[in-house]
Amino acid sequence: MPRTSRPPAYRLHKARNLAVVTLAGKDHYLGAYGSPESHEAYARLIADWHASGRRLPAAQAGPAQATSPPLPPQLTVNELILAFWEHAKKHYRHADGTPTRELDNYRDALRPLRKLFGRAQAVEFGPLRLRAVREEMLRADLCRKTINARVHRIRRVFRWAASEELVPESVPQALATVASLQRGRCDARESDGVRPVDWKDVEATLPHLPPQVAAMVEIMRYSNCRAEDAVIMRACDLTMKGEAWEYRPESHKNQWREENSPIHKRVVCLGPRCQEIVRPFLKADLQAYLFSPKESRAEYQTRRAAARKTKRTPSELRRKGKVKPRRAPGDRYTVNSFQQAIRKTCRKIGVPGWTVLQIRHSRATEVREQYGLEGAAAALGDSVEAAAIYAEKNRQLARRIALEIG
Repeated sequence: MPRTSRPPAYRLHKARNLAVVTLAGKDHYLGAYGSPESHEAYARLIADWHASGRRLPAAQAGPAQATSPPLPPQLTVNELILAFWEHAKKHYRHADGTPTRELDNYRDALRPLRKLFGRAQAVEFGPLRLRAVREEMLRADLCRKTINARVHRIRRVFRWAASEELVPESVPQALATVASLQRGRCDARESDGVRPVDWKDVEATLPHLPPQVAAMVEIMRYSNCRAEDAVIMRACDLTMKGEAWEYRPESHKNQWREENSPIHKRVVCLGPRCQEIVRPFLKADLQAYLFSPKESRAEYQTRRAAARKTKRTPSELRRKGKVKPRRAPGDRYTVNSFQQAIRKTCRKIGVPGWTVLQIRHSRATEVREQYGLEGAAAALGDSVEAAAIYAEKNRQLARRIALEIG
């Protein structure tokens, strides 16, 4: 008979009313049939079985396992994750207290770990179980670089736990022995990477975007700023002197690296084109965000009301101002809502989808072709090491680039 690739089935043992799975001719009882605990125990056992080459792990294969004394109660993986999460919420945040996107990255990385080994003891989590979690990511069809990044974050969680004396130091040391997946030597697919955007697609999309979103796209295009910089732009962060304006975001990606050194301050130079885009959105309140989804929504409703051909009914007039939406627009866009507005518009008008990251990538490529690698680094402001060496020289080059193409 050909060997099947399907794992042994989760079954009901009628006499005991327990869930059971048979591995290598031995029954393993998993708890009450149909309970979440039994399903997690099944997933954990199958993951260990796969990671051990479709054999029982050594700790479960020997006959002495049944007669050995039970282990004392230890911290579970779920409890370890909860402790780490309290630390992460305080650590991964901007200067204003808002969480960074790294929390979302950890949430995605820890999801398969919780699914397979959430109720297992943290001290028992070793290299084979880490490989089992990685196999779960492979089955989810994630690309190789994403899998490596998520596995690295899991290692980092256990390293933090060791520093807090929640697990022995030997646990993260053992996990460090699991090598990263290498190109061409694993079954994980390779990512396509960030491809340049076709400016024709961007120009076809702009007229159909909300004015605030279209303005942010054009600012990114002509200033090479990040999407995170565009969504938080305020008048108080602009220095409107000279031919090239300077924009200093209230927070930025590498702010945590600053250590009170002025050379790490994020400065985006805005040339004449960007200035024309920004001027209509300047407000009397200097602390207000220039690009507000709340204002965008109000403008859309005003245009819709002006285009209405029929009169409002009495019931509509009575409801006006009383409706409380489930999710009201905020004072500023997030990177996700910024991208979502572009994605919806592209889908609506039938234009190939593009991302805000592609804008920055494509513009940086054009700047590099025209001004060289140093010019691209100056305009992007993305390399901390390069900024530390060429800070003043790059600022002058960034001004020149902004005046000529911005």
